[in-house]
Amino acid sequence: MTASLANATVKTLLLSLALGATALSAQSSAPEAPASAPRGAELEVYVALTLEVKSAVEEVTTQLRSARDRASADAAAPGVAACARRFRELSARMGALPGPAEVLSEAQKDVLRDVMFEAEESIIPPLTEAVRRLQGQGFYGSQALKEAVEAWLEVGGRLCRLAPAAKGAEPKASSGHR
Repeated sequence: MTASLANATVKTLLLSLALGATALSAQSSAPEAPASAPRGAELEVYVALTLEVKSAVEEVTTQLRSARDRASADAAAPGVAACARRFRELSARMGALPGPAEVLSEAQKDVLRDVMFEAEESIIPPLTEAVRRLQGQGFYGSQALKEAVEAWLEVGGRLCRLAPAAKGAEPKASSGHR
């Protein structure tokens, strides 16, 4: 595999995690690796971002799962909307980083892939189930939650393998694997 292809593959995996992430803590930020940082420090930056994504997805999943009726759905909407805004910020931070293939050794890329795989395996199924449950329940009649979920799906829908909803249409499962 060429360095360019490896870079694209690893960065795509990292960004696909990020595309479903949300609700980052305001104080939370991954350390920036200076250009002269040793390779171990660079790996820590990518791992820290991956773990932030995981935490963010767990937060949006918790918000989505809290909706059980109209009142709780309305109450969850601001948290889901905040998750979408925070994810956009995280995505911008990640986009500013060089691709992992540019800065990591092969062994470090393997470590990063393992961390990302483990994160994905634990967060995607519950997230997808929560989104689909709400869609199936018509968002419990909450227009606010429906709009918040649609906003989140615009930035995070690929993570739970759902495409953003077209106006008036329900999101559909995407075909293929990221």
